[in-house]
Amino acid sequence: MFCPSRDKESTEMLLEYCAGSLDAETAARLQAHMLECSACRELMESQQAVWDALGEWDAAEVSPDFDRKLFAGIEQYERSPWWRYLLHPLTPFSLKPALPLLAACLVLIAALMIRTPAVIDTPPQMRGDKVDIEQVERTLDDLDMLTQFSAVVLPKTSSTGSM
Repeated sequence: MFCPSRDKESTEMLLEYCAGSLDAETAARLQAHMLECSACRELMESQQAVWDALGEWDAAEVSPDFDRKLFAGIEQYERSPWWRYLLHPLTPFSLKPALPLLAACLVLIAALMIRTPAVIDTPPQMRGDKVDIEQVERTLDDLDMLTQFSAVVLPKTSSTGSM
């Protein structure tokens, strides 16, 4: 037989045994198992102690005007102004669950503001600022010189393949 104390799904079998709601055949097998298994025996003894304590417990007497006080409290709660519902922690409109969400959003916004780079400085030609005409003229002269140099140094080869 498998051990109910080690199997989470069959732990209820021990609880049913303590409650006396287990069929006779299964109860006899479980009782034989508990003679060999100390873990199941300890679990059954502790559960039996709980059942015994619950059997000895006496509930406090309910006062005769309990219902009247209860319904008066409910009526007073329902007559309270609407804004009191927002402040009461047990109402469905409580703001307490929204506080962690608000804190997470603030942390996310702060992280984005810290990690976002500043505006990238673009060259003046891209910004539309004044362009230095002399610099453009020098650049065009340099390009013209390079094209002439490549034409002199690297002459065009004929496509006939003669060398």
